[in-house]
Amino acid sequence: MGRTTPGFKGRDTAQYIETVKATASRCAVCRRSLGFGAALSLMVFITEGCDLEGISSLTFDPAVCHLQCQAPGLSAREAVEVVEDVTSVGARMVLSGGGLGKTDIAVLAYTLMPNVVVGEPRGEMTSALVSVLLKHGFEMSFSASYSEILQ
Repeated sequence: MGRTTPGFKGRDTAQYIETVKATASRCAVCRRSLGFGAALSLMVFITEGCDLEGISSLTFDPAVCHLQCQAPGLSAREAVEVVEDVTSVGARMVLSGGGLGKTDIAVLAYTLMPNVVVGEPRGEMTSALVSVLLKHGFEMSFSASYSEILQ
C-alpha cells in the first residue's frame, strides 16, 4: 500500500505562495536574480512527522526557481527525525497611513524557516509560530485592518 500525500492545503495556501514568491530574490537552482516579470516556478518540500505525544507536524521548505531551471512541484516525505534546525527570519517595514492626518505604522514581521505547522491527528493544522506566540500572551485579531488591530 502506497503512502498518501498529507493534507497540507489550507485556507492560507494562496497567501503562502504569494509571500514565498515576494520574498525570493534568487533562483534556488542557478542562483541568478529572479528579476521582475520572470516566469517562476515553486517547489515545496513537505516533511511529515509526529512527536512522541502523537502530535503531527508538517514542515514546508519552499524553493522559488526560474521556470526554465525547474518545473513546479511538490515533494512529500516522512520525517526521519524531529525538526531541530528552525530559524526565525524577520523584516522591518513602515506601512503608510495613506494621507494627511493618517499615522504611519512601524511593523516587525517574522516567521520560522522552514515553516512548521502542528496539530492533532484529524485536527486542523496550526502554525508552530502562532502557537508559540499565543502561549506568550499574543492575541488573534478578528480583523485584517491595521487600524482596528491597533485599537
